[in-house]
Amino acid sequence: DEREDEDEDEDEDEEDYSDVEEEDLGVEYVGFCGAKIHEEIPDHRKTNVPLHSSFYVYKKGRWDGAPVVVEEARLIFFTVPEIASTTFKQLFRRMMGFDDWHVSNSDMPHDPSTNGLRYLYDYDLEEAGNMLVSDDWVKAIFVRDPKERILDSYLTRVLGEEANFIRKKCCEDNGVCADKAMESFLGFMKVANACCNSHWMPQTWRMEGRFWPFVDFVGRIDNAADDAKRMLELVGKWNEYGESGWGENGDMPIFGSDYEDNLAQAYEVMADYYDDETEAFAESMYDKDYNNPYLGLDLVKVMKVDGGEEDSDRKLIRSTTTTTRTTTTTTTTTTNNGLGRSLESAKELIRSLVDERMDSYVN
Repeated sequence: DEREDEDEDEDEDEEDYSDVEEEDLGVEYVGFCGAKIHEEIPDHRKTNVPLHSSFYVYKKGRWDGAPVVVEEARLIFFTVPEIASTTFKQLFRRMMGFDDWHVSNSDMPHDPSTNGLRYLYDYDLEEAGNMLVSDDWVKAIFVRDPKERILDSYLTRVLGEEANFIRKKCCEDNGVCADKAMESFLGFMKVANACCNSHWMPQTWRMEGRFWPFVDFVGRIDNAADDAKRMLELVGKWNEYGESGWGENGDMPIFGSDYEDNLAQAYEVMADYYDDETEAFAESMYDKDYNNPYLGLDLVKVMKVDGGEEDSDRKLIRSTTTTTRTTTTTTTTTTNNGLGRSLESAKELIRSLVDERMDSYVN
């Protein structure tokens, strides 16, 4: 996944629960994060689906609140932090004709005030509401296994290049909170669970529940190359913007082969960090994601491997699901493969993955 920075203005909207006692930094506080977003998810498209100005999908100021609108492609795309949002925003800037579409720094391509992208809030409320439920627009999102996503956040924002992120966003001057977040992966998850931030909040809360049935395309980041191609073909833009122009020499398709190779290695790193306790916590923290039928996320266990160099070796059995929805059909494709690695090589890989973020795949 890519390096992400949050807009400073976003802090004003995100609740701070850093004064919660150490022993209280637990699962029961996960509800705070989505209190204003969460609502029951219908199992069908309703006819009366109002959009309100206070909704998360219409909120101005957040870097990943309102979805990006690409008028040329009739595409509404919900970016999600830790799910290649840098690459997708670069793609949309390219589609909109910006010569510097490939630039990536602390602001670009994320800051809505400078990136030139159009967002849902750029349309009046009535028009925006109609767009979200119209068959004339393709609504798309890419998702990721929550266990992989929260670990990626930990590797970047505790062990990696943004080590002060959670201290700044969640703990401020609270030493207990900061110490808890820095002491272990489980400690980080407990603090993250009590601190509302888009980098780790459940993907289910990416939009109000009423809009999930209107999402036409749900891609998986662990199948990024194929799914991005399918999405761009769906809107008739693959040959022009996806097939080439990417990579160091500009001769690769979006999400070239090395991207998924590195993701596969990242999955294997999970063996170092997930034991029964951390896995149970993550599953509880993200139960809404695993139970959201529109996300298509299987609850995949990080399983121990008998024998090997280390008794604690574990492997992840992957299950990849891509869903494309239209008004008449639903198509689901599933592939499985097994992955495993030694703990010794995993530690070296972690360091390289933190240093070589996914931005390196864009020229």
